Amino acid sequence: MKKFILLLALCVCTVIAAGGSTMWSPLDREIFKLNDQVSQDLGEKTSFYDWLEVSATASPEEIHRAYKRLSRKIHPDKVRRKVGSKGIKEATDRFTRLGLINKILRDTDSKERYDFFLEHGFPKLRGSDYFYSRYRPGVGFVIIFLFLLVGFGHYVALKITASQHRKHMSMIIEDAKSTAWPGGFPEGGKKKVALPNGKVFMVYPDGGVSLIENNVEYPLLLQDIHDPELKDTVLYTLPLKIFHQFFPPKPPGRVLGTKDDSDVSTSTAAESESSEEKPKLKAKPAVKAGGRRRK
Repeated sequence: MKKFILLLALCVCTVIAAGGSTMWSPLDREIFKLNDQVSQDLGEKTSFYDWLEVSATASPEEIHRAYKRLSRKIHPDKVRRKVGSKGIKEATDRFTRLGLINKILRDTDSKERYDFFLEHGFPKLRGSDYFYSRYRPGVGFVIIFLFLLVGFGHYVALKITASQHRKHMSMIIEDAKSTAWPGGFPEGGKKKVALPNGKVFMVYPDGGVSLIENNVEYPLLLQDIHDPELKDTVLYTLPLKIFHQFFPPKPPGRVLGTKDDSDVSTSTAAESESSEEKPKLKAKPAVKAGGRRRK
């Protein structure tokens, strides 16, 4: 199981690293980021041209004039009284965003790139590094996500293993029956057969098959192979193991008030009573040396 977890973790890291490949250029990523911010601020279908109130065929000079006009309108110093100190950061971010958009639209290559995405649609799959830079999940979130991913993979592996064991047992049962009953129907009583794998089985007329080892029969029952549950995966076993490291389980002890305790208390009381009933020995008088008492 440990090898499987390590292998799965390695695969996850490989996928994450591959997702951060250079599929998109830094310019593309900047365009994606600005487009998401504008859509969130002004509306989902709002384009850079809509914000500047110019057409997509506007010249660089027209775009610059529209930028100057709008920048004077949304400048942080201009809206400070309206938004107050709490909204000044958003106003500053919006003003900075406008400057970046003006820079992109006035450059021929970057404008063509933006027009391409605007016409064909912005991609949904942009690489893991783009989403990481945008949402910046914490270390705790990443650990929990990887733990859940590994736990799900462990469950799938246990599910596949149980299915394979069930399939293997079913094949052995059918092979034992076909060996014992060449005609396909039960003949006589139970029969002992040996398969090519060297194992010996007992086949019963009702279709039951048992494995014989050391003269002991072990019935082969498909229902004994259970599908995995949550408690069988690392999602349950690993936290439980960590918990027991800090809080070891108490060893089983005798519960007060049980039959054993009553027997012990009864025997103790009986012993005390018997000791009280024994006669006390009287002390013998001391005999002086010489047999006489001195006057």
